[in-house]
This record gives sequence, structure tokens and C-alpha cells, in this order.
Amino acid sequence: MEIYFYKTSSELKEVNKDCELIERKECSLINDTDRTNPSLTIDKSLINSNIIFIPSFGRWYNLASVERTNNNWVRANYHVDLLMSFKDELLEKYFLINRQESNLNPYLIDNMQSCAAEKEILIAKFDGGILNNSNTLTNNYVLEVAGA
Repeated sequence: MEIYFYKTSSELKEVNKDCELIERKECSLINDTDRTNPSLTIDKSLINSNIIFIPSFGRWYNLASVERTNNNWVRANYHVDLLMSFKDELLEKYFLINRQESNLNPYLIDNMQSCAAEKEILIAKFDGGILNNSNTLTNNYVLEVAGA
């Protein structure tokens, strides 16, 4: 099975990762692996690659862990990178993002957004009164203040 070994400094959360091809090799999967979490026995010189592409699966994989087997070989365990694997489909779509770590959408109800509404009532006696429509003093009035 043909496998492309790449190196990237992009974050795992990025859809478009900048990848630099290190090497293309014929490899075989270790028997107890699957399409989601493949494992390979590779030369230790390829350990600098942290993302691979397997054309026969049509998916990208991030390096999850490494286990040393002997002096020249290591077992590299990978996990599927769904963002890179399906980036063309993702970039064609329009999404309404409910939550993002630094940008809030004021038009959506977000129960995780912390806010406070504190009611403070202050009753005070006022001397005098206010003229009503018939030019007589009245002692009934309401003062309401909103805001900080």
C-alpha cells in the first residue's frame, strides 16, 4: 500500500494544513488496525513526519503515538484527520457557528455564555411633588433608571 509521509506545523484544528512531503513509501498496515486508527511499522527516520496520506483509503491521518520495536524500526499509530480528509466538502458548505472561543454571535442564544442580571431596588422619600395635568401637586411618581 502506497503511503505519503508529510510534515506539518499547522494545528490539528485547521482545515487547510500546510504539508511538506517527506517521502512516499510502500508500506503495509499492522494486522490489528482499521481505517480509523491505522498502525504501521516504519523506519525511525520517518518519525519526523507527523501526518500521512493513504490514497487507497482517501484519508489523512495524524500521528497519535510511537512505540519503539527495535533500533531501526518503530510502530507508528495514527488517527484519522477528518478535517483534512473531507476539507473539499467542508469548504463548499456554509455553516452557522454557534460557538467559537473568541467571537460570540449576538443573534444566537448561547446558554454557555455567562452573563448576570441583578435587580436592585432602592426606595427613597422625595419631598415635594410633580404637577399633574390640572396643575395640582401630586405625591405619586416613579423614578426608573436602567443601565450601569
